[in-house]
Amino acid sequence: MKSMHKILIILVVFIILISSGLYLSDGSKLFSDSNNEYNRTELTDKLAIDMNNWNYDAEYDVYYQIGLVYCANPETTEYESLAIHVPGKYFDATRNENGTYTCTVNEDNQVGNFTAKNAPWIMQIRTPSYTEHKAPTSYNSTLIKSFTSNGMIFISPGCRGKENGDTYNGGAPWGVT
Repeated sequence: MKSMHKILIILVVFIILISSGLYLSDGSKLFSDSNNEYNRTELTDKLAIDMNNWNYDAEYDVYYQIGLVYCANPETTEYESLAIHVPGKYFDATRNENGTYTCTVNEDNQVGNFTAKNAPWIMQIRTPSYTEHKAPTSYNSTLIKSFTSNGMIFISPGCRGKENGDTYNGGAPWGVT
C-alpha cells in the first residue's frame, strides 16, 4: 500500500476517533461510548478512501473527493462527512469511463517544497461558539487553490454543533473549539 493511501486511511480513522467518540481499547477493537463494538479491519475497510473515484480540476491541477463519511454510523452525512483536495502532482491518474479518475500516489513529484510524503494537511475548522458546519457538497476552487498550489492537502469536514443538538444525538463538536 502506498504511503499516501496509508496516510489517508489514518487521517480518516483519526477523524473518526476524535469526532465520534470511538476509543482504542485492546488494540483489536474500537468501542464507542454507547457500547457498540467495531472490528478495526472492518471499520478501516468501510471508511477507506476509494482511490478509483477521484474528480479532477485540470485548471488548478487538483484531485478531490466530496462526501467522504468519517463516522462508522453517522447521524447525518450533511454534517458528518468531508471533502479532501490533493495537488495533482501527488498522483498518477487514469481517467475512468464514468469521468472520475483512478489514482496512485507519486512520491517523487514536488509542489513547492513538498512531496506526497511530507505535504502538510490543512483542515478547515469553522465552528465558532460550538456552531455546526455543513460538509461541502460541491467543489470550490477559490477556497482551496492557495493551499493546493503550494503543495498542501486541504480537508474540509462538516461538524455537528449546538444548533442541531435537538435534531441529532449529540450536539457540539468534540475537541474542536
